[in-house]
Amino acid sequence: MERDPDVDPPVGPAGELTPKELQSTVAEGEPRDIVAPAPPGAASSPPDGDGSESTTNSAAESTAGDGSSFSVREHKTDDDVAMTYEIGGPSSRVVGTQEPSVINQATVVFIHGWCGNRSQWRSHMEKLAADSVVLSVDLLGHGLKSPGDAGFQARDEWTIPRYGQDVAGVIEAEDLRDVILVGHAMGGQVALEVALRIPDRIAGIIGVESLHELNVAPKEPLDSDGTEEYLAAFENNFSKAFAEFISSFAHPDTPPPVLASIMEDAEQCSPSVAIKLMKHFQTRDLKRIARDIECPVRCINSELVKTDVEGNRTLLTGFDAKAMSDVGFWPHVERPESFQTELLIQVKEILAPRAPRERARITGLNPVLFSDDLEALATFYVSQLGFEETNRQPADLDQKPSLMVLERDEWRIQLQSRESLATDIPGVEDITVGGRLLFFNVTDLAEERKRLGADVKVVEAFRTLESRSQQTIIRDPEDNVIVLQQPFRRLAPAKD
Repeated sequence: MERDPDVDPPVGPAGELTPKELQSTVAEGEPRDIVAPAPPGAASSPPDGDGSESTTNSAAESTAGDGSSFSVREHKTDDDVAMTYEIGGPSSRVVGTQEPSVINQATVVFIHGWCGNRSQWRSHMEKLAADSVVLSVDLLGHGLKSPGDAGFQARDEWTIPRYGQDVAGVIEAEDLRDVILVGHAMGGQVALEVALRIPDRIAGIIGVESLHELNVAPKEPLDSDGTEEYLAAFENNFSKAFAEFISSFAHPDTPPPVLASIMEDAEQCSPSVAIKLMKHFQTRDLKRIARDIECPVRCINSELVKTDVEGNRTLLTGFDAKAMSDVGFWPHVERPESFQTELLIQVKEILAPRAPRERARITGLNPVLFSDDLEALATFYVSQLGFEETNRQPADLDQKPSLMVLERDEWRIQLQSRESLATDIPGVEDITVGGRLLFFNVTDLAEERKRLGADVKVVEAFRTLESRSQQTIIRDPEDNVIVLQQPFRRLAPAKD
């Protein structure tokens, strides 16, 4: 079931930004300093000769010139691996003495892309930190640590959903609310995963050179499109292949020091992790993931790849994208000042109050069927009607499920155990099983009837309506009535 795009624009023009808000903390093309500031009063260590950051205490504090404070911390993931992140914000604020700005109504969490790290966001964090809480992460296998650190190899599964779980854990550990996730490239996909896990904490997502085309099926496994050959180049000589990647996807006018800093960041990444992630990218079904995202999603992309705005809007309500010119794959690094301008606009749009709709309307209707035996009910829909199980809670197959989600084409059915109802909705302890009517339009009733098998409960084996539409009516194991209908379609006249 497709969602209608949200046509209501946010209240308030983007032009409300003041000149002060648009000032950059870093000049165009100026290389970043990837060494985090030392804590006040502490002796600072020079960077290592290879450009990596010197060891930082997990609770190290620093203060920016605007009075905002930063600290580098560690979070233990659910598999007990230490994940580094940096958090900053106003060092002090007297409640009630100033009018809050639009920006300080949210927390901004930055997620770097493939072979990047948190240092790529530092100038943008400093820009927002005077009024807002800001946080940036080093995804495991990436970052300012030495590639020899145990954390780089301590995990067997290197996937975007796993990264989403890691970042969600950091947000929960810091108890952050009204979070805007800003994700570059792969980080935009990670942001979707975070929003799936903790939707009540997420105010919006801003992809950066990311989420260009969501309404497509995943690619086939490594095959004839040259992917295997491309991967082999990274496996044979990662540094050389990544240098060629930069040469191909950075804008020609990007200053050499900036290109060098991007390369330095890549060399801090574990090559084996990077290659595993490249293979994982091929399996991603973003269409299915995007359908479950409820928060606003925007993008700040380059003109390298056209963003399918209309296609994305069929999955993401109110999706929009801004195309930056004169940038390549790294807009936030190649032209930080211009990127900050767009970032502030997008943050304001996400946080702006919405104009009231002209009328109330239903935007989705998801059937929920209750049963005391979810496995048996799910088996019926899978074997007799061709649905697929896409989610279950708890995920452990050895535990009795309390909720299962089945999907086929654009349609979804949620199955829930009656005993879990009181936990899900306090005050409602039971609901009558059966008695629902599910109506499915199908394109080939004969094929659906063959799929049903001989043991299905049949109410009407076959009937033709006055409209000449044809129906078969059955019952599921909980006595819910299912109507399969093939609408009548006039055939085109036969050609001589």
